[in-house]
Amino acid sequence: MSNNSIARDFFGTLQNLYVFIETCTKRHAVYLKHQRKLNASDDEGKKKREYVLKKLSDTRWACRADSITAIYHTLEAVIATLKEIRENEKKAHIAAEAKGLFQNVCDFEFVLALEVLKKVLLLSKGVSDKLQSEDLDVVTGCERVADLLSTVQALRCEPKFEEFWETTVTKCRSLNIEEPRQERTHKLPRRIDDNPDTVVHLTSKEKFRISFYYNVLDLMVSSIESRFDKNNAPVLMGLGYLTLFGNPEAWKHISVAAQWFQCDLDVDEIESEIFSLQTSSLLANILEKAKLEKRKASFDDLFKALQAEPECYGNLTKLMKIALTLPLTSTSAERTFSKLKLIKSRLRTTMQQERLNSLMLMSIEDDFDTYRPLYQTVANEEEEREAIVSGIA
Repeated sequence: MSNNSIARDFFGTLQNLYVFIETCTKRHAVYLKHQRKLNASDDEGKKKREYVLKKLSDTRWACRADSITAIYHTLEAVIATLKEIRENEKKAHIAAEAKGLFQNVCDFEFVLALEVLKKVLLLSKGVSDKLQSEDLDVVTGCERVADLLSTVQALRCEPKFEEFWETTVTKCRSLNIEEPRQERTHKLPRRIDDNPDTVVHLTSKEKFRISFYYNVLDLMVSSIESRFDKNNAPVLMGLGYLTLFGNPEAWKHISVAAQWFQCDLDVDEIESEIFSLQTSSLLANILEKAKLEKRKASFDDLFKALQAEPECYGNLTKLMKIALTLPLTSTSAERTFSKLKLIKSRLRTTMQQERLNSLMLMSIEDDFDTYRPLYQTVANEEEEREAIVSGIA
């Protein structure tokens, strides 16, 4: 969003607010004082949460929703904090910084950006959290991404912008923030335009709608479409339906994945195998076993059962093998770098590559039992190694 001047200035102000308030215990105490004062004056009498400003994330836009939420719920306290610091601070540079932040926050443009970006980024944060959950399946993930895309596209209309505009106007009036004035229109001379009366003059409201609101939504839509390719999504959806044979639309989605990998599979045989599996006792036994264990039947349960009968379900087993080997996320790579920072610390700078690879492998794949005999062998050689290995395991 660096090309959007309103969004760029908004996030810059958020980061400056975090640095100004949260890096000083005195200013942070003033911020909490005004929060408690405003919460105490609330007529509802309910205990409200005290917020702390959070640093903006440079890489994960969903995390910026937390930073915006803190400002959104404590905007009045932030304004009161900056006003008090500006009036009472004796150091000139701090007072000047408070004055500058006060002017940036008490601006209609900032409040409008706060209203819009809070809504948009909270939508993306919910989907992001869902995609990172442990029990997520491919079908649900694709559906949530499609829902997010349709929701953002539905926001791109004039009535929705009117709602944001009216909410912003109401909030600015309660905070005594001046609304944007209509700029004076200048008539072009005839030496520049032969028909100056046909020139279109945009109001401040229309400029916000076109240059900021639509621009932000278009950027988000393009980011979702580029991150989740529309050509790959149906294939992933089809692979996800490999465990949902009870669904009447299962073959409709699985056939898309089968056509994609038709060089390695026989599409007609897969259709027959799926129809046979839907009416077989094998699938019923898998579902019954999972029900007795009070869990859902997993992809692994079905794959292990089909592997025992390659003559009947050979092509279906191949398709499931393909699904199991596809790298759907970058979690493994990110986990590797996290483990690398823990293992090769500044106290282990002389570690050789071979030993580093071994320790990394044991640490990353600690859920496998392959290395358990190795642990026991090393532990039996010397008592001191037992503590080290148990710490690694």
